[in-house]
Amino acid sequence: MEVSEVEYVTLDDAKTGEFTVVRPRRRRRRRVLVMAGVVLGFIVLFFGGGYALWQRHLDPVAARAILTRELSTYALEPGETLRASAYLYWRSPLSYFRSTHAVLGATDRRLLLLTLAPPDPLTREAETSLPTIRDLPKDTTVRVDTGRVMFGTSRGITLRAPDVRERWAARDEQWPSVRAVVADLSTVQRTMREDADAIALARLAAVERARQPIWHKVTRGEALGSIATQYGTTPERLRQLNAMSNDRIRTGDSLLIKPRT
Repeated sequence: MEVSEVEYVTLDDAKTGEFTVVRPRRRRRRRVLVMAGVVLGFIVLFFGGGYALWQRHLDPVAARAILTRELSTYALEPGETLRASAYLYWRSPLSYFRSTHAVLGATDRRLLLLTLAPPDPLTREAETSLPTIRDLPKDTTVRVDTGRVMFGTSRGITLRAPDVRERWAARDEQWPSVRAVVADLSTVQRTMREDADAIALARLAAVERARQPIWHKVTRGEALGSIATQYGTTPERLRQLNAMSNDRIRTGDSLLIKPRT
């Protein structure tokens, strides 16, 4: 007889004639472990099988042709110039591990992100859908960081903007193009930050100049009343600021018009 089938009987000394049957829980634990192993194996098989099935379908020619056509014809505004662009992709269990394709373009005005979702593999239809076009401002609110994505299996970017946080992978031959897009955005943002710093410094300088005291050197023929009118104040105010007992002034005197604030 197996040990797992043995039932144990314990007597309760406090209650005569009563006993408790204790069954071992080893079999129940074994069932739980078997079920957990089955679920884990299914998940590994699903993810691993889907990844292996579609890992070569990274950048079909049809998807790139659609994105290129849309970027060069419909996405650009009149007079807008494309400076750099890079083709990206992403695989998700929600799309049966098929690649969602994208192109990230840096123009002289903005960033353009065109995404092309894969068709349903169960219908076996060709990739004839139109991409989604999104534009992002080329300002300091947008960040494009490079690094490892897709569980560290590929190089790619993390795109951050207000209400946007997306990760995209890039094939090795597209990596120079990715760096070109990032460099173009960094150049624009660096110029914007420098301009913002210059404006901030100019404002601080203007505020500091406004806080400085104003002095007036009396010339021949001037009177306290005419000087007060010139600076939009009153003779009483000038007498108060300069501790004067009367309106008498002399050529060469320095009068305080406005104290430092």
